[in-house]
Amino acid sequence: MAARKNWRDCRMFWPLAGACGHCGIMATPRSSLIRHAMPHLYLEYSDNLAGFDAATALQQANLALETSGQFSEIDIKSRAYAVSCYQVGTARQPQRAFIHARLAILEGRSEAVQQALAQKVLDALLVHCPADPALDVQVSCEIQQIARASYAKQHRLAQG
Repeated sequence: MAARKNWRDCRMFWPLAGACGHCGIMATPRSSLIRHAMPHLYLEYSDNLAGFDAATALQQANLALETSGQFSEIDIKSRAYAVSCYQVGTARQPQRAFIHARLAILEGRSEAVQQALAQKVLDALLVHCPADPALDVQVSCEIQQIARASYAKQHRLAQG
């Protein structure tokens, strides 16, 4: 099978023979069909980040994920949580803060694709990180791979 040239082709169910030439998802022995679905983005941030607009940060992260070509716009789900009970390091320093994203995606993407996705999300978050010279802020993103065998989804389309 020829490699897919257009990311829109990757959004459909298609028979696999090896890996997708665009995104690097590999075939698994138990399935000959694959769909690029997901992801789920979980954003946690310390509540001492005055001026951090979580809703805007989520919107920018979603746009970054969409432009990656790995996901359809409608499949990107994100949410944010302000954390009130946290500790950064061991010192009692109110001037320390964090923003951490966990991107849950279906297993099978290459390390290069995972690294690119993490960097895209990190870059989107850095744009919205408050510029407070009195605050030491750590911003990070991790990729969590979800086993295909343990993931189920049904999408009910709006009637109207």
